[in-house]
Amino acid sequence: MKIVLYILLIFSAVSWSQNQKADSLVSVLQKTKNDIDKVRLLNAIADEYKSSNPNAMIQYANQALQLSVKIKYKSAEGNAYINIGNANIIKGNYTEALRNFSNAQAVFEDELNNNSENTKEVKECLARAYGSIGIVFSEQSIYAKALQYELKALKIYEETQNLQKCARLYNNVGIIYKSQDADFKALSYFVKCLKIQEKIGDETVGITMTNIGNIYLHQKKYPKALEYYTKAQQLFAKYPNPRGLGELYNNLGLYYKLAGNTSQALKTYDKAIVAFTSIEDKFGIADTYFYIGDIYFEQNKLDESLVATNKSLTLAKELNVIEQVQNAEKRLS
Repeated sequence: MKIVLYILLIFSAVSWSQNQKADSLVSVLQKTKNDIDKVRLLNAIADEYKSSNPNAMIQYANQALQLSVKIKYKSAEGNAYINIGNANIIKGNYTEALRNFSNAQAVFEDELNNNSENTKEVKECLARAYGSIGIVFSEQSIYAKALQYELKALKIYEETQNLQKCARLYNNVGIIYKSQDADFKALSYFVKCLKIQEKIGDETVGITMTNIGNIYLHQKKYPKALEYYTKAQQLFAKYPNPRGLGELYNNLGLYYKLAGNTSQALKTYDKAIVAFTSIEDKFGIADTYFYIGDIYFEQNKLDESLVATNKSLTLAKELNVIEQVQNAEKRLS
């Protein structure tokens, strides 16, 4: 069972308002002549497309990268690499995402070594690069490296007392521990995250609610799991988040399956595919098809199970996600 991942700074606001703000920033960009202001706007526009259009995100981030290199604006260059990397994670291009995050890391480490005047800002940008690298390794099931980078990022955010970012890192660390079946450690990090999010009114709190629900589901505390899934669904209705919603539906589908309501589970998985497809999230879609194949397999509908499982395997191989490939191949065998 996969748990929701944060991509640092990703999926934080309503998609409609993001697109509206992006359009507004594009209008400002068209009137801007100063290159420094242009590159900042290009990165800002890319960031606004993070929950709705990864292709547009890459387009504007690439423009920011080219201009920042031209005018030797290092911080903007590093942020452009992070924006490109985040878009590639959504699209499942992990090799490209890791290359961009590593480039960002090199830029920000170089800035710190050169005694940057904006030390706190640069440190937090470096932490964002570390955390993003951790997410790539986590989604590829390379958990030791993932934990190493997430903890490096967390150390910086704790030093700078950035509560919002600490919360997101607590969630990421919890996800890694849950993936290793260390439920107690995972839950302690999710609860740390939730306390901060509720304190500061973080719009991504629905993701944490889903993750806590997953812990209770794994512990077979089904009423408690449904309680947190219901809260998460209400929060995603208030703060739309396609990836978070897709993962909620995947885990809610598993809840219905365990409750013996397979028809409702299949309907819920269909909703997950719609959510993931809207942002081209192949990782999420691969998981969903695997779960659909699981239901058909248990119902002895082998033809339907083969179709769904093969779809999962094809995507998993395309993404080179070892855990997904192993699970699908085991089912097919």
